[in-house]
Amino acid sequence: MTIPTLVVISVVIFIVLRVIPGSIVATMLGGGGGGGGEGVQMVDPAAIEKLMSDLKLDRPLYEQLLFTGPGAY
Repeated sequence: MTIPTLVVISVVIFIVLRVIPGSIVATMLGGGGGGGGEGVQMVDPAAIEKLMSDLKLDRPLYEQLLFTGPGAY
């Protein structure tokens, strides 16, 4: 019963992180990522693309879900 519960919790967290507005990559690079406008600085698109690649966020959602776990990196 523990394993299915952990799988369900992992999937729910994965979905919530994809549904929230803004870009986690832009936020990590200091660009804000939200839709606000105040205090948002421009982030180099090449830096965003590199970080997305490093975090494997440029892959399809099923790969992100299935292949991102302990030891996947």
